[in-house]
Amino acid sequence: MRNAFRSTLLSAGLLVVLSACEDTTRPDEERVNLSPQLNSSLAITMTDLGTLDGGPDSYAVGVSSLGHVAGRARSSSGQWRAFLWDGPMHDLGTLGGVEAFAYGSNNLGHVVGDSRTASNESHAFLWDGTMRDLGTLGGGGSHALAVNDLGHVVGFSTTDSLVDHAFLWDGAMRDLGTLGGTPSIALAVNLGQVVGWSLTASGERHGFLWDGTMHDLGTLGGTSSHARAVNAHGQAAGVSVTASGETHGFLWDGTIHDLGTLGGNDSWADEINNLGQIAGWSRTASGAYHAFLWDGTMHDLGTLGGNESWAEGINDLGHVVGASQTASGEWHAFFWDGTMHDLGSLGGTEAFAEFISDGGHIAGSARTPAGQWHAIQWTVRVVPPDPVEAIANVTAAVEAAGLPAGAERSVVATLDAAALQVQNGNVVAATQLLQAVINQVEAMVRSARLSTEAGQAIIDAARAAIAALG
Repeated sequence: MRNAFRSTLLSAGLLVVLSACEDTTRPDEERVNLSPQLNSSLAITMTDLGTLDGGPDSYAVGVSSLGHVAGRARSSSGQWRAFLWDGPMHDLGTLGGVEAFAYGSNNLGHVVGDSRTASNESHAFLWDGTMRDLGTLGGGGSHALAVNDLGHVVGFSTTDSLVDHAFLWDGAMRDLGTLGGTPSIALAVNLGQVVGWSLTASGERHGFLWDGTMHDLGTLGGTSSHARAVNAHGQAAGVSVTASGETHGFLWDGTIHDLGTLGGNDSWADEINNLGQIAGWSRTASGAYHAFLWDGTMHDLGTLGGNESWAEGINDLGHVVGASQTASGEWHAFFWDGTMHDLGSLGGTEAFAEFISDGGHIAGSARTPAGQWHAIQWTVRVVPPDPVEAIANVTAAVEAAGLPAGAERSVVATLDAAALQVQNGNVVAATQLLQAVINQVEAMVRSARLSTEAGQAIIDAARAAIAALG
C-alpha cells in the first residue's frame, strides 16, 4: 500500500517524504501488553467503500470522528478525483479542471488536497461542503496536505520567485517562510502550530515548528530531519539522521529526543497522540521491521505471525493501527489495544490500516482478489465479557494457584454461588461474593499462604468479573 500510495503522490509531484530517511526499522525488545482488554472481545466491521463510477481504484487519506472517510479514487476514464464517503462515496468535484487529489481530512469531514483548474494549474483546495480554491503564494501551483478542526489548512505553494514555500491558510494563504534555504513544506497542523521541513541556508533539510516564527528543530546529530506530526500540546514527532548515519524517530518538546530503536539500526516515528505517545516502526536486531508504540519506552507490538509490521496511526486511547505480515506472507491490517488483532483483508494479499479516530473508526486500503485497491472503513467495538464466563476465568485462576485443597474448595464454592446469583439476575449479590473472594485471597497473600503472583492473578480476574457485571 505504501508503494501504491507513493505512486499517486509521485503522479502529482508531491513525494514529500525525506529521502534520506526512507529506510525504516525498529529494535527487538520484550513485548509489553500496555492496555489489555481483560476477558473482552472485539466486534470488527469492515466496509469496502468501492470506487467512483466503476473505476478501478480508491485510497483512504483520513477518517472523521463520525467514521466518514476521505480519499481519492480513479474513475473509469482514468482520472483521479477526491471523495468523501459517509455511506455512499461522493465525488467532491474539481476547481474547473479534470482531476483532484485528496491528501488529508479533519474530524468534521473537511477534505484538503489539490485540483486542476480550468487553466490546468494545480491549486490547493479545502472542501467543507463546497470546494474552495485556496490560491497560491504568487506562483502557478499549490498543494494542501493537512487540515485542523478549525478548517485551517497547511501545505506548500510556489511563490512568485518560483520556489516552494510552506503555507498556512486560515482564510488567506500565509507564507511561512523557510529556515534559510528553499524549499519548505508544511505537513501537519494543530490549533495554531505547524510542522514540516525546510532546507537551511547550508542546504541541509531540517524539521521545523512554526508558531508565528519558524523554529529549527535541529537533528539527532546528522544532516537532515523532518517533523511529520504535531499534537495539541506542541509536541512534534518525526525522523532524523543521526551522527552515525542511521535514521531514528524523534520526539521534540522544546528539545529533540532520540526514540531509539528495537535493536536494529533505524526507526521511524509516524504519528503522535495528545498523550505524547508515538506510533511508528523500527528495525529489530534480526533486521526485520516491527511496529512500535513509544511512551517513554519503545514497545515492540509484534506481528500477526509473519516477519514484519509497521504502525501508521494512533488515537488518544493509545490504540494503534497499521499493517503486518501474516504467517502465510500476506499483509493484513491490524488494530492494537494491548493485543494485535487481525482486521482481515478484501481477499487480496494486502490490506493496510492508516488512520484511527478516538471513536474506533479506522480507515485504510486493501487489494481485492482482482488486484485493485479499494478504500476501507473498519469499525472496532469492545464487547464486554459474559459475566458467567468471567467468573469461570476466576475459578481457573484459583485452580492454577496451588491452594491447599480446603482453601480451594472454599473459594470455588463462593465463585459457584456468584455464578448462580448472576443467572438469577442478582448482580449486587454476585458482586458482593466476588469481593469476598478478593478479600479472602488478599488475606492468604498477607499470611504467606499464597504467592503474590498467584494471588494477583486471581484478584485481577475477579475484578474483571466485577467489571463485566456492569
